[in-house]
Amino acid sequence: MVKLLEHIANRNSENEESLRGLRKRRVIAYLFVMVASFILLGQDWKNPLLTVNMIESSNHTHYNATHHNNNHSSTSKNINKKATKETAAPKETAPKETATTSSLRKTKNETIPPPLPVDPPPLPRIAYIAMGHLNSTDRWDGCLHPATDYFVPSPDPYYIVMNEQWRAKYEQLVETNSTFQNYSSRIQPIYTECMPETKGWPSCCKQDQGLAHFYKHYYFDATNQNKKYDWICFQDDDEYIRHRAMQEFLRYLPITDEPIVIASDPPEGHPLGKSGYIPKQSPYKCPRDSDNWKYPWGQPVFYNQAAFELLMPAWKAGAMTKQCKEFDLYAHDTGNALLHWMFGIPALWMRNPASIKSGMRNDFLGMHSVSRFGPQSSMKAVHERYQKMSYPYNNELRPQYLWSSNATGFNQTKTYQLYGHPSTWGESWHIFPTSDCQKSFE
Repeated sequence: MVKLLEHIANRNSENEESLRGLRKRRVIAYLFVMVASFILLGQDWKNPLLTVNMIESSNHTHYNATHHNNNHSSTSKNINKKATKETAAPKETAPKETATTSSLRKTKNETIPPPLPVDPPPLPRIAYIAMGHLNSTDRWDGCLHPATDYFVPSPDPYYIVMNEQWRAKYEQLVETNSTFQNYSSRIQPIYTECMPETKGWPSCCKQDQGLAHFYKHYYFDATNQNKKYDWICFQDDDEYIRHRAMQEFLRYLPITDEPIVIASDPPEGHPLGKSGYIPKQSPYKCPRDSDNWKYPWGQPVFYNQAAFELLMPAWKAGAMTKQCKEFDLYAHDTGNALLHWMFGIPALWMRNPASIKSGMRNDFLGMHSVSRFGPQSSMKAVHERYQKMSYPYNNELRPQYLWSSNATGFNQTKTYQLYGHPSTWGESWHIFPTSDCQKSFE
């Protein structure tokens, strides 16, 4: 009996120890579950791993999860919560349309933005080159000088292309006018021999000679070995560019080592060589009903290094000047479109309206015709209004890259049959005549 009682006592003791061990294991398991829950479901308190890119199309909303850094955790938290609700009941809790998403609705070639790179590419360096004159100082006071404050990146200069006839006047103003003197360290004149004529082709000449001069003197560093700029912009003097937004637009391009031009025209472009400035007595000569004979106007126009160097022999040969004369073109934007088309360079669209009358939207990268419609359109007013707008690109909204159709029409021409691709011509330019515009490659 004594042995039996001892056995029962020992067994009870073992059971109590087992129970205590079980309780410990349960506590450990519970703590493990709590920690796992915080890790998997409770990321709002720290750094979320995912954000959701929302691109609204005409029928539905796409969600694209992308990795990002710590700087936007609060924004990502709100978007993640919204995305969870919308997934459960998309019809009842559709996302509110904002100015940004509205501007991207129903756009051509719409795609979901690519994931944000873990290590973003460096911001590209852009050279800004504008045409100018000194018939008066108004455009300098209203556009060129303010541009150096608002979008030309310091300490880079603003390169201003003007005719040789203005050299003495500009140098005199730098000596006698306090404003010109203050900005002279940020302005780099480029003088050309493009004297005014009855027709407007001198603006095409300014692009020819201005870019050729820039390439020779300012494209490379002092050692003449390294290129100073990733992109070169050529534009009118009344153009405002959102420089930082433009850098973001360019830095994420999937391809940068092939020739690319950035134009402000929509991807469908304009009929080749057609302009509102062509005299009425000069009928339009090229086909109207084929995309092969269309190209976006370049105002402003951005060239990457590959495109800039590809076109340089043509500019040195005065190709734009010769083609603008042949087609009775008034402005460089229609002239460079013709030249880009002959080379078959892909064109990418940047949203850049012709004037402030088109309104100001967050996804616009610039504004043409500033200071032409009163004080509300001045360079300063445009800049201040854009400064108040939210930044157009961020972790939730990447740039939309819309390309024009391939430019292949020149390959169908008699000029191409005789001389081949313009890249093989060097500085011996063969004019593409208007008489050849309707003739197909045989």
